[in-house]
Amino acid sequence: MRSKWIVLTIALLMGSGAVAFGQDGAKAEPKAYNFAEFGGVTAKERTKKVESFHNALKRWDGAQGVIINYGTARAISTRREPILKDWLGCDAFNGVRLTWVDGPPEPKVRTVFWIVPVGADLPKP
Repeated sequence: MRSKWIVLTIALLMGSGAVAFGQDGAKAEPKAYNFAEFGGVTAKERTKKVESFHNALKRWDGAQGVIINYGTARAISTRREPILKDWLGCDAFNGVRLTWVDGPPEPKVRTVFWIVPVGADLPKP
């Protein structure tokens, strides 16, 4: 009778170990995520979005920020300047990495802020 309990106990321990360790699968690869996206906004709304983006990047150790502007070449150029001024007003020289990308032409101008963790691929416009 005692040997049956020992065998049963061993079987249960081995089975529970397989369940506990069987869930240790491969880790998910880090992925870039869309922090904010906006088209036509007021200067105040734009500044608020830039500040939020900057603050999120400061908290995310080692992450890189990517700003993609879509629209006509002229609209993209016009859009970049005020965003850059807002960014420089946020203590921009604190080690936060930022990449600017001109997206493909679109009829309406829009901007997308991405946060790219260490090891993640950069977003494609």
